Amino acid sequence: MGREQEMAEVKRALASTRLLTLTGTGGSGKTRLALEVAPDLVEAYSDGVWLVELAPISEQELVPKVLAEVLEVPERPAESLADTLAEVLQSRKLLLVLDNCEHLLEATARLVDSLLDSCPFLRILATSREALGVEGELRRPVPPLSVPEPQGSVSLEELEARVGTLSVEQISERLEASLELLTRGGRTAMPRHRTLKGALDWSHELLSDPERKVFRKLSTFAGGWALEASEAVASGEGLAESEVLDLLSGLVEKSLVEAKGSDEAGTRYRLLEPVRQYALEKLEESGEVEAAKRAHAQYFLALSEEAEPELLGPRETQWYERLEEEHDNIRAALSWSLGGADPELGLRLAGAIWWFWHRHGHLREGLRWLEEGLTEGGEASAIARAKALAGIGWLTFGQGDRGRMRESATEGLSVSAEAGLGGDYRARFLNLLGHSSWQEGNYEKAMKLAEESLALSREASDVGSMAESLLILGNTFVYRLGGQEQARAYFEEGLAVSRGEFGSPSVSRALLNAVGLTFLLQRNLERATALAEETLALSQASGDRTLLPLPLNDLGWVALLRDDLKRAEALHKESLALSKELGGSHRTFVFLEGLACDAGAKGEAERAARLFGAAQALREATGFPLEAAMRSLEEPYFVGARSQLEESAWTKAWGEGRAMSMEAAIEYALLEEEPSTITPSSAAPEQPAGLTPREVEVLKLVAAGMTNAQVAQGLFISPRTVQRHLTSIYHKLGVSSRTTATRFAIEHGLV
Repeated sequence: MGREQEMAEVKRALASTRLLTLTGTGGSGKTRLALEVAPDLVEAYSDGVWLVELAPISEQELVPKVLAEVLEVPERPAESLADTLAEVLQSRKLLLVLDNCEHLLEATARLVDSLLDSCPFLRILATSREALGVEGELRRPVPPLSVPEPQGSVSLEELEARVGTLSVEQISERLEASLELLTRGGRTAMPRHRTLKGALDWSHELLSDPERKVFRKLSTFAGGWALEASEAVASGEGLAESEVLDLLSGLVEKSLVEAKGSDEAGTRYRLLEPVRQYALEKLEESGEVEAAKRAHAQYFLALSEEAEPELLGPRETQWYERLEEEHDNIRAALSWSLGGADPELGLRLAGAIWWFWHRHGHLREGLRWLEEGLTEGGEASAIARAKALAGIGWLTFGQGDRGRMRESATEGLSVSAEAGLGGDYRARFLNLLGHSSWQEGNYEKAMKLAEESLALSREASDVGSMAESLLILGNTFVYRLGGQEQARAYFEEGLAVSRGEFGSPSVSRALLNAVGLTFLLQRNLERATALAEETLALSQASGDRTLLPLPLNDLGWVALLRDDLKRAEALHKESLALSKELGGSHRTFVFLEGLACDAGAKGEAERAARLFGAAQALREATGFPLEAAMRSLEEPYFVGARSQLEESAWTKAWGEGRAMSMEAAIEYALLEEEPSTITPSSAAPEQPAGLTPREVEVLKLVAAGMTNAQVAQGLFISPRTVQRHLTSIYHKLGVSSRTTATRFAIEHGLV
């Protein structure tokens, strides 16, 4: 009510600018105005309107991560999340509503600048106490709703009182004190109606002492919380947990706390951000900050350690969802504890939930917390350090960094031995080393490590490590010619373990897919199809997308072996595209080889040569040799394609494929039509600012005034690839626009 004019003005402004920031003091209605406008604009944006709430986080580094989570954009190995977002959003037409930016201005401004420069169809509506300071930003102040008392009149001088008292610069500075500098209201207005702080003071004075105590302790939560969390954090000092529910209900009835949810999902509570800030001020005044934040961190440590054994168990899906729901609170607890308050608590917390970070794609963030915990943890217990090292090993394995994975696994073995930890700890590190060995083709070493791990995990009744050991043992045979029966025996034993009472559905799906692969390699297409389709269905039903590319790839091979070339190519492209969406993979070469074989079967010999060349280069770069069983599967298509070209033509196309980056190879493989010319990367002298030869080519054309589409046409690449090169160029040059990049090109004689 009362914002009709502002809503119309915001809509008009968004039609003429790509960045509109609603500014104003806390509680002035910025968020409410943005949320009222956004639904009316949904039809104008084909890719939707998305709300990104920044209030729950306190770390600058997490701004791109929160946006990626909202948009479901996964991280990619060896690429910054900001660059990934720029690439993914490059062709999307959408509106981002960035709410409560003021405490993360530097990171938000940097990301917004990058995205607006890279994504021509993107518009952003931000709310903040002050402008972001990004070029092209349109700022619209949102005044508090305030009208003169109906029985009196207010002079112009009274309405301009603050401007008469303070300069514009002083007003801007004092906007930081969101609860103080609002509007005085009319002279006849009651004090509690003049400012938001006055209203909150009035409400606070009406609370009983126990209600005040609960209210101020609730400010420790980031985002929302559950009832049991408030009982643990708000109780103590003469207040029993059993009393918290009634007091919390009273705060809900007094409109200081919001309650949302149902009996099935459970009620979640939250404080509006200005109210939380007020409550935090009261907590600081009380001298209870340290105790309250410790209680908050200890609760989420207990929750995480309760979740830990469940993350590879029959209830894993429910626990992953719960941890995702509490992720902002976990981040707050980690930030407080690793900031110097209690580093060992932070290390224990990080070490308990790294499987969650691994499975939900928070790889970089998880690594940052774990490494910070190990650095700051000092004399932390050996168990806490061992868990953290295991987490670092698996997270770096997920990024394809086997060297770093081996370092953490080796150190973990040493820590476990020195502290006399149980065999289950040693088994986990042996499995990490075993995975690394079989992927490098060192099968004998992999088998020895996995057998030792299996014996230790059986003795310790560690079901997860047992299944993982059996998976490694199977993999040491699966890619050998004639080893499929032995491989299947290991996989099926692991499948039985993982399907048991304490087994893990996610590990079970991985083993089921592995069994299907053994049948595919033996050309038993019926059994291979049935198992791949079962794996696919189970993964889709559970919402687990991480495994999906593998059964899709196997089904593509089934279609190819049945000469259904159209279906084979469609499935192989789907597996590669999904792998790209999930952040790329150190197994990307497998999907490229499948598409190379499809091309060979279709008589597209040059395309096959390029894809085979790209796949081989990736194998060499990541240290994955072509396994004997896969060579047997691919060889007929490789030989057939090569026989269709003269040696010089094959060598030329093969070299063009080898010169492609992983990103370029993926893009080429997913093309619907073959480009008329391929311009391979070539060796070149060192370029300014570390630019690659291709980036120099792009920069020259951009500096000459070409659009992305014109550059793409000139270089025979897609506009999306052009933008990806530009993003890299801007990063290396430390600039944020075409104008400054062009100036650099002129100054360095590139045009």
